Amino acid sequence: MSAPNTLPKNILSKPLYYILLALIVGVSLSLGIYKSLEISVSYKEALFYFSTPRFLADRLLLQALHAFVERVGCTLPKDLVLRLPGLFLHGLNIILIYHISHKMPLKKPYDPLFVALTFALLPGVQLGAILLGKVSLLLTLSFCALLGFYTWVFYPLVVVIALADGSTIVLLMGLCLYTLKQRYTLKMALLLGALGFNLYYFRSIKGMPEGFFIDTLVVMFVLYSPCLCLYYPYALYAQVVKNYKQDSLIGIVATTGFALPLLLSLRQELPPQFLSYGAVGMPILLQKVLSSIRLHLPVFRSHYYIRYSLVFGTLFLESAFLWGGYNPFVSTHYIAKELATALKAKGIDAIHVDSEQMALRLKFYGIQERPDLFLIKQKKQGEIKIRYKNKVVASYAITNHKP
Repeated sequence: MSAPNTLPKNILSKPLYYILLALIVGVSLSLGIYKSLEISVSYKEALFYFSTPRFLADRLLLQALHAFVERVGCTLPKDLVLRLPGLFLHGLNIILIYHISHKMPLKKPYDPLFVALTFALLPGVQLGAILLGKVSLLLTLSFCALLGFYTWVFYPLVVVIALADGSTIVLLMGLCLYTLKQRYTLKMALLLGALGFNLYYFRSIKGMPEGFFIDTLVVMFVLYSPCLCLYYPYALYAQVVKNYKQDSLIGIVATTGFALPLLLSLRQELPPQFLSYGAVGMPILLQKVLSSIRLHLPVFRSHYYIRYSLVFGTLFLESAFLWGGYNPFVSTHYIAKELATALKAKGIDAIHVDSEQMALRLKFYGIQERPDLFLIKQKKQGEIKIRYKNKVVASYAITNHKP
């Protein structure tokens, strides 16, 4: 993974840095728990939770999730329990990327902390941690593949990655390109076989070609934050193309993770997990940022401070916006929990809802279907009012007559 770190081991092992890393993980998980308690399960999350997945990995994961929610959901809020596995993996990913950063040629012993903090602040990583899905799991598999690439663990891990999800073609392609560059014949053959199996099994590239490039680019701007999304490709280009002779496993995997989804979007719409693999290259981004500042005398650094203030300033602002409470732009993740609580307070555990999406969301909270009692959405005069920040955002009426 690039050149080995030349920092003395006694500096790297100072307890202070592990305390700071634990602080980053703790704050990130605390914010995730806070947000998980605030939001409701969305329709897509409820649809997946009550579905019967087609693929083996999805079935096993969903069965494990159901068992976990049923066992722990009696002591903790159910929607928090639903998100705890993703939050746990998110904390693990911060630790893994911290250790991966030690394999990069970083100059200061605290540089890996900046990498961990930047990774934890990425909007896409934060959303992947709190929303039901496989983003955090796929990032964990990616980091394990990078850390275990030169060990025997890599071989069974490739099989797991190939079976995990259709989006892992992005990770497998990045690893395959690296083995091609380094001429690792055995690993390249294994990765090509895994790639072929994944394409055949999941059929993630299919259908009539349609253009979704602009849509995907907009989503990437949101997931990485706008300024960082503009600077990040340059950092990857400098690592992979300009420094072509340098051994950079992380660089090739991250570049593939960033570029391949954009290429695939020229022909089809991609699920969000396809866009997650580019985040593994955060050590390269911080290496480029910090080295470009340190290479110049202090008197000439102001230009770089301004540039990177924009890059990381927008990252902080978008993170603050994400954690800032109710947001009408993501209203699909609100209302259902409060509505279910209000219905149960009235002694109602079954009711008919015109919206199939809301009915499925309420089912997650224990509100079943009932043909002789109706829930009607109104403007603001309903008997059940859902408020955020003292503002009514939804209102519902209950009636025995079919509207």
